[in-house]
Amino acid sequence: MKIQSSPWGRVNHQKEFAPGIYMIITAGHAGIWLSPERQAQLPAWALEIGSQYCEKPTWWEEDCEAAVVMYVFFEEIGHYWPSMTKEKLEKFIGQFGYLNFPQAA
Repeated sequence: MKIQSSPWGRVNHQKEFAPGIYMIITAGHAGIWLSPERQAQLPAWALEIGSQYCEKPTWWEEDCEAAVVMYVFFEEIGHYWPSMTKEKLEKFIGQFGYLNFPQAA
């Protein structure tokens, strides 16, 4: 699948981390795109996360929201970030105050 555009502009590069999970890179920004099948696998708390930068649940901005995708699909894509653990992601995600994130309660 070739993704041509993103909320951040024309796509310069993409990498499929796992089926339906793509890292998208533009001239000035990046993020993760999820296929409809992957969107359907997101837990309820993740589906409630909104954004002023991009449309959920399709696009997940690199600086903060992509951590949610990394957490949810960690077993499949975690090897792309060898120094990252689920515990580190939990702490990072919790800092954003996503009220329905399980560890934030």
